[in-house]
Amino acid sequence: MAKRWWVAAVVVLVTAVGTTVAVLTRDSGVACGCDIRPDIRPAAEQTARRFDDLARAGDVEAAWAMLTDGARARYGSVAGFRPVAARLKAAGVWLQVADDINFGTPSEAALVKHGGSPPRVLSTMVVQLWYGRGGGERVDPEPAALDIRAVPDGDDGLRIDTPPGAVKAAQFAYLDATGAYAYPYREQESPTIVRWPERSPPPGPVLLLGADRTASGWRVGVTTV
Repeated sequence: MAKRWWVAAVVVLVTAVGTTVAVLTRDSGVACGCDIRPDIRPAAEQTARRFDDLARAGDVEAAWAMLTDGARARYGSVAGFRPVAARLKAAGVWLQVADDINFGTPSEAALVKHGGSPPRVLSTMVVQLWYGRGGGERVDPEPAALDIRAVPDGDDGLRIDTPPGAVKAAQFAYLDATGAYAYPYREQESPTIVRWPERSPPPGPVLLLGADRTASGWRVGVTTV
């Protein structure tokens, strides 16, 4: 009888431990260092490609319909936008550099289009969209430029120099010589310094891409490091 009780106790203990491990594993998966932040990048890049397709097809009226109010005011009319659409026909790959995600109001993303080997930036764009639902996407195909300068900071990072006040709010990405991209991380104590994800410089030359949102709109820039 004692032996049966001992076996039963072991079974209960093992089951309890297994359940505890399962619960801890499940909870740690939710609370891990994984990026569970809302992601609008696929939708933003798809919107940019859709606008590109319209420009390349010469459907200027449909491309005009996708413009933000600010972009329409800048170009004035479909006729004023026509030469811009012609400039934007170059084929390339869109990459999101920065975003501003909102709920209840449009979210925004700043993107660059790159091509070639080693890659070069062909154009920039800001996309407006509603997080969590399709429809109503708008684009500004020529946002203001952000002046970026960067110098090495040790072997594993860069010290960024941008207009006053911009560097703390700016978001960065980079493209290496092979066309691979990643997002460097910021130092909490020194917001002007970004570090390479692998703690060593990627294959160069490297395009450092940056974007920040000001009261007057987005600025997007690039520099070679």
